Amino acid sequence: HMHLVGITDEEYFRVISPKVNAKFFPHPHYGLKGNKASLSASKLNILISGKYDQYTFSDTNRLISCLITNNSDFIKNSFCFTFHGKGWSEVCSPLIDLGYNIKFAGWVDDYIDFISGFDIQLFPISVGSGTKGKVLDGLGNGLLCIGSDYAFENIAKSTEDFYVKYTRIEDIISILEDIKNSPKIYEDMVCRAHDVICEFHDGRKILYDILKWCTTGEYNINKDSFYRLPLK
Repeated sequence: HMHLVGITDEEYFRVISPKVNAKFFPHPHYGLKGNKASLSASKLNILISGKYDQYTFSDTNRLISCLITNNSDFIKNSFCFTFHGKGWSEVCSPLIDLGYNIKFAGWVDDYIDFISGFDIQLFPISVGSGTKGKVLDGLGNGLLCIGSDYAFENIAKSTEDFYVKYTRIEDIISILEDIKNSPKIYEDMVCRAHDVICEFHDGRKILYDILKWCTTGEYNINKDSFYRLPLK
C-alpha cells in the first residue's frame, strides 16, 4: 500500500507502477491556532514563505517586475511584505530601493505562531507537485491566501470561495486594491477557509481513513472534493 497527497501523482504512479496499490489521501494540516479575520487595518502584512527556488522563480520574478514597473504608492503605503526563507534578499533589493516596505525573516521555532502575525499570505508557486503544507497552514490559521493554480492543487473545494486564485501574477495589484476596498468580502473567505481545512484536512480523520483502507480495503475519499489543475 502507498498513499500519496497528490491526485495527479497517484494517477502517474499507477501508470509507472501498476502493481502497487497507491491511493490519494488529503494532506493533513500541521496545526491550528486561530481563525482571525481582520483586513481593515491601514497597513496589512503580507507573508511570502519558502525558498526562492525552481518552484517560485518564475512567478516571483514576474511579481517583482510588476511592482517595479508600477512603482505603486498605494502598495507602498498599504502593505508590508515579509519574505521568509532563503534566497530572497538579492532579488528583492530593487523593491527596497524604490521604497516598498520589505522585511526578511529566517528560521522560526514555531511556524504557526510566526504566521499569526500576518494578514495575507501570497504563494507565487510556478510548479505543481503534491499538496503545499504551507498553504494549508495559512488557510487554517486566519490568513487570506492568494496564489496560483499550483498553490491550491489537492486542497479541498467548497461551494464558496475561501482563497484568491490569480490567473496572472501581474493581477496582484488589482487584487490587493480590491482587498483594501472591500475587506469584509475577504474576511468572510478567511473564516470559510478555517472551516474547510478543519473538515477535510484533519489529521486524525485522515489517519483513520488510511488505516481503514490498509486493513479492510475500503476507500472513502471523494477525489472530486479536492481541487486539481485544469487540463491544458
